[in-house]
Amino acid sequence: MAGVRPEDLGGRTLCTQWDTRALLNHLIGGNHMWAALGAGQELGRSQQPPDFASDNPAGAYRTSANAAVETFRAPGAMERTFKAPIGDIPGQVALGLALMDTVVHGWDLAKATGPIDAPAVARAALREPDLPVASLDGAARRVRLLVDHRDDLVAERTRIQRRLRWHLHELAPGLQVRSRGLGSMRVLDQVDGALAGVSGLVAELARELVGRCRALTVRSNELERDLKPLVGGLAPSLLAIVGCGVLTAAKLVGETAGASRFRSPAAFARFNGTAPIPVWSANRERFRRNRGGNRQVNLALHVPGPAAAQRLPASFLDGTG
Repeated sequence: MAGVRPEDLGGRTLCTQWDTRALLNHLIGGNHMWAALGAGQELGRSQQPPDFASDNPAGAYRTSANAAVETFRAPGAMERTFKAPIGDIPGQVALGLALMDTVVHGWDLAKATGPIDAPAVARAALREPDLPVASLDGAARRVRLLVDHRDDLVAERTRIQRRLRWHLHELAPGLQVRSRGLGSMRVLDQVDGALAGVSGLVAELARELVGRCRALTVRSNELERDLKPLVGGLAPSLLAIVGCGVLTAAKLVGETAGASRFRSPAAFARFNGTAPIPVWSANRERFRRNRGGNRQVNLALHVPGPAAAQRLPASFLDGTG
């Protein structure tokens, strides 16, 4: 909490509906809520909750936390009934909810304001001088930059296509555009033709969006062509895999930042989240799916599978071959 800077308050958090300021206000306000409930106060519904984080959020949190701690330390607090917004709950349950909220959203805050984790990372690096180093320079860095730039352009094009489809529902409801069709020059030509005789502001905006879709498609195709020789020189073995195209291989090269830094295939699997997580129940060993790791690499690794499966003989797929 003390590491939160004023410029961090508008930053995004893992709680997508809250920025850092709103998350701080939730934590601080939650403590005040438990203190008020412990004192027997009834909570009114405020249309505009207070902005506790506007000035010295660390001090505001410390004050609120002390008040909540005193509430739960009071004699008989665990047997008392707290009239919470969700209903009447015993003190033990109230304490559990307060602790869970603090731990979960405290972690959210730590992830949102990166400097909090920096000292721990620095200490680990000093303690382990032989840690493998991620290396991304030369042609590999060019690949990463080009892939990231193309991803941004594709994301922008997707946003524009959604807006264009909305306009087309109004202007040409009978025009059938297949899914992902607005990435095709031929389909864009058809849309241009359908809009040719239409006047008005909406039609003007739609034609502008068609032009932007066209330009973004041309540029993203150019970037893919630029990537092909770079990836072919860095990782020709990836391109030789059935279903692994230029973009998939480029994503693997750029995100991995040097496969030689991993001491084993298992270490690489842990990095990209394909290694299952062991779970023990009594004496039974089980595994659950890993939802962590580098999800970009994880996705790229799963792309070639369906294409490769299509080339397998039917006898292999049905178990007769």
